Amino acid sequence: MVARLVYLQVVQGETLAARAQQQQRRYTPPTLARYPITDRRQMVVALDRPVFTLFAHPIQFKVERPAIARDLAPLLKQSPEQLLAKFSTYPTGVPIAYDIDEETAAKIRALNYDGLELNQAWQRIYPQQDLMAGIVGYVDREHQGQAGIEFSQNEFLQVRSSRQLLSMNALGQWLPALASADPRALSQGYHVRLTIDSRLQQTARQALQQQLHKFNAKRGTVIVLEVKTGALRALVSEPSYDPNYYYRADPALFRNWAVSDLYEPGSTFKPINVAIALELNAITPDTVLPDEGRITVGGWPIQNSDFSERGGRGALNIAQILAYSSNVAMVHMMSRIPARHYYRYLHRLGLAKKVGSDLPFETAGQLKPPEQFINYPIEPATTAFGQGFSLTPLHLVQLLGAIANGGGDGHSPCH
Repeated sequence: MVARLVYLQVVQGETLAARAQQQQRRYTPPTLARYPITDRRQMVVALDRPVFTLFAHPIQFKVERPAIARDLAPLLKQSPEQLLAKFSTYPTGVPIAYDIDEETAAKIRALNYDGLELNQAWQRIYPQQDLMAGIVGYVDREHQGQAGIEFSQNEFLQVRSSRQLLSMNALGQWLPALASADPRALSQGYHVRLTIDSRLQQTARQALQQQLHKFNAKRGTVIVLEVKTGALRALVSEPSYDPNYYYRADPALFRNWAVSDLYEPGSTFKPINVAIALELNAITPDTVLPDEGRITVGGWPIQNSDFSERGGRGALNIAQILAYSSNVAMVHMMSRIPARHYYRYLHRLGLAKKVGSDLPFETAGQLKPPEQFINYPIEPATTAFGQGFSLTPLHLVQLLGAIANGGGDGHSPCH
């Protein structure tokens, strides 16, 4: 007995102790896989809920398979025949059903059948469905963000070590032993809060959908910016998708085109050019410029969109130029600025840079090379009415916001 005791405690002591700890200690599932995301009014737009995967180990069944299949069928919404076929696949570790909710999992446990194993996981839920998809994005099967804020803030959203180590006493009862939870995960109300207002988002979306239908447009965006702070209050892009079922969506929708796609802003850029001309003292608020309806610059014709119906409008003040959206008068205005200075100012505005929002896949604007812009008169002429360069809708809104707030930088954070 003494020899046996020495053998167990000395020779095999470390091995047996490690095996005992393995049997007596177990980590609980994570309390939360990812932090929730809310809008500025604390309305939840993304959260995790516990779900379960059911595995069968037929080798451990102590009840006839047909009886187990018959009891599981209504809970899993599968036929007994389907379940019996799965039971016959492997002797152990057979996946039976995924994403089982807590209520159904409790009913399965209540059956008390040996050979059935429920493994907890987490499922990301998006209560707003397709309303916020372009902003929030989605997570994949591995619970990793793949678009939107879920992607750009993926590491920040993940709860770190939010598990507890439990040990079992001699009576087989589980007792708290060591806690390894991140204090942030346990704090009340910890979440990522967006600047977006869901109610305003919904209103903007309804208005956008009406216009898309009216003009039979393929896509559109509405951006609402708080000009004093640069905070985005709404960012709607259509068409959208339901992140709860991202696998059914066109992958092209995962990139928010208001942030990632470049386009020529056209007449929507004219207020920016007027601001540049005022800033460089090329004009004053009382300046009057000619509108012949059609002119030629560097051998290229430039005309107003309504020239064939309206012709020229004659002398126009600055307010009238914007009201009539006169291309010709804008060319006259910007021609008062040397091309080199005009280009330098466009570059200072950051047209060739990214806005720097929290949304992923953002694209920087594009300007012509400085030599081309300066040496070819047609380049500054077309830029005068928003053509010949490109930027994202979000970038344009930032620039217009700078005018509205009196010249601020117009940064647009999302959280």
